[in-house]
Amino acid sequence: MTAVPSRSADGLFSVSRRVPCAMTRQFTDDDRGKDVLTAEGDRIGTVRDVDGDRATVDRDDDAALPEKLREMLGWDDHASNELHGDHVEEGTADDLRLKSNW
Repeated sequence: MTAVPSRSADGLFSVSRRVPCAMTRQFTDDDRGKDVLTAEGDRIGTVRDVDGDRATVDRDDDAALPEKLREMLGWDDHASNELHGDHVEEGTADDLRLKSNW
């Protein structure tokens, strides 16, 4: 677990505690609206809807996804794609970070 500083809209810094996901993540209503980040921290979309261990992600138009990541996620060229809980490494109040070991 690591603490990660983030800047709020008013320019102040806060520290969010990241919580590792040891097993398949169950998405909750609190995950709606969170940013989805690659393991490297690049934003690729936003969670629109959740259903158990699956979430619907609206991809950013300008997010360039490496082929390996697209294959790992099973994503195609659609604007919205499904994210499975076992692809998530950790989450904060603001974002979900994907695993890097795929």
